[in-house]
Amino acid sequence: MNRRGQVLIVVAILISVTLLLLAVAVDAGRLYIERARMRRAAQAAADAGISVVADRMVTQAVARQTVMAGTPSPTPPGTSTPTPQLNDVIAWLTDEDRATLVSDSVVVDAEAAARDYAARNGLDPADPDTLNLEVTYPQDGYTPENIAIRNLRLLVSVRRRTTVLLAGLLGEAFVDLDADGLSEIPQR
Repeated sequence: MNRRGQVLIVVAILISVTLLLLAVAVDAGRLYIERARMRRAAQAAADAGISVVADRMVTQAVARQTVMAGTPSPTPPGTSTPTPQLNDVIAWLTDEDRATLVSDSVVVDAEAAARDYAARNGLDPADPDTLNLEVTYPQDGYTPENIAIRNLRLLVSVRRRTTVLLAGLLGEAFVDLDADGLSEIPQR
């Protein structure tokens, strides 16, 4: 009985299984890296969008501090006043200021900054592989008078497709990946 033919069959099977496992490892690594890149880009876009809100918040607080500094104090020196600490930006905000932080102009500017930053980091909506890029600011249910909501949130959600080696075996040409980036800033 000749065993040489049996070894050749075993080696051929092992090579094909090894190549299949290698393809799975490459695909899993690619998907992991792509999802991590998408998460970082979505988070950076959310941070860029919320920075517009933070800039507006600081501008309003500085304006209020400037007005308060120029107004003579009605209380004698050494007594306590309701004036917040100079470095406490949040305490200087009024409900009117909070309403300004979610006004149409700020919402448009924050969304534009987030979308621009996403596009510069490879999540361009014009790219056919980017299926959806959604920016949500402010969060649902937010009103300036609602003291239960302590933070303003900006959410960037992205859905993108990517190709993998074994997608054809699954009957698909692409694999869809989702990622979110969430940034928040205290406003109470």
